[in-house]
Amino acid sequence: MSHLLQAYRSRNDSLMAFYEQAPESLFNTPGSAPSWSPDLLQALRDHQLKLGLQRTIHGNEWVIVTGQQPGLFTGPLYTIYKAITAIQLAAACEARTGQPHLPVYWVASDDHDFEEVRSSHFLTRNHTLHRHRYQPSDIAPASLG
Repeated sequence: MSHLLQAYRSRNDSLMAFYEQAPESLFNTPGSAPSWSPDLLQALRDHQLKLGLQRTIHGNEWVIVTGQQPGLFTGPLYTIYKAITAIQLAAACEARTGQPHLPVYWVASDDHDFEEVRSSHFLTRNHTLHRHRYQPSDIAPASLG
């Protein structure tokens, strides 16, 4: 467990000044409703329409945010688990607090570390690990790092 998480969970005095609530009280009082800018609200509504989603965004939702760097074939399985967890946590928070919650998953697409995302690992039928490494023919080997 990270030192930051340990300090937060143990309510370290020097850290708690940066947080509105202690971890155990997060569900007790929902706090003040967030205030979204009109431009952000319109951009999210437009994006929802492009995706064909039915949920209406009002601009007073709490947001559960997670994300990951892009990876070939969605990358490691925890990438998918993170998205599912955000969805489930938003639903659980909404049910527990009565306040609307919106799951948001972002992709850190500005990370251009080709070496990091060019390999994938798969289990074969025989349960052995197979590594596939993407080698584009149009990139000179010197530029691959």
